[in-house]
Amino acid sequence: MKAQDEDIKLIALLLRVDDGEQSMKIVSTYVAAAEAWLENAGVAIDYDDALVRDAVAQYVGRRYDDPAQVQKYGSGSTALDALAEQIRLKQAKFAEAGGTS
Repeated sequence: MKAQDEDIKLIALLLRVDDGEQSMKIVSTYVAAAEAWLENAGVAIDYDDALVRDAVAQYVGRRYDDPAQVQKYGSGSTALDALAEQIRLKQAKFAEAGGTS
């Protein structure tokens, strides 16, 4: 499930980003990139999962706070990679038990 407007607004609120049109456009773009990054890591996007929201917020925060540093060194971090792995494992375990992510 891709981010809805309320999900994007929540991410901006968590990061204490103002809700101006330009800021929200930037946050929205970074949210889409975070979703793609997580999907490439094997994570199903589910904004009902607090860990998914946290991972998206961390990714967006890194991009929003210091885009030049991210361009130089990439978007990921050890902590963010570990969080993505934790979510992926949780979702796999849930799917094994007969649930869906």
